[in-house]
Amino acid sequence: MIWHPDKWDLPGGHWKKGENGSSAAIRELKEELGIDIEDLEEIDKAASITIFKAGAEKQPHYDLDDENQEAKWFSADALKDLDVVPNIQKYIADAL
Repeated sequence: MIWHPDKWDLPGGHWKKGENGSSAAIRELKEELGIDIEDLEEIDKAASITIFKAGAEKQPHYDLDDENQEAKWFSADALKDLDVVPNIQKYIADAL
């Protein structure tokens, strides 16, 4: 089952045994987008969701997994007009 199909979302997933939040986020970004990141900063926690902020260069190409159809960078202003999963705009606003 796909989480909120046809809506924009942030990359993420579940922790595996032995991982902490940042190591899980690093692994998920590699699995879902094929990108490497470092220097994560935890910015929000709500129920079972932890939101991290990280620096990353825009990639000319993403190696998407089968859970994702497209990856794209948006300006902060453009986010308000996107069809996104619930609460994503709040998390992004908190990060900015």
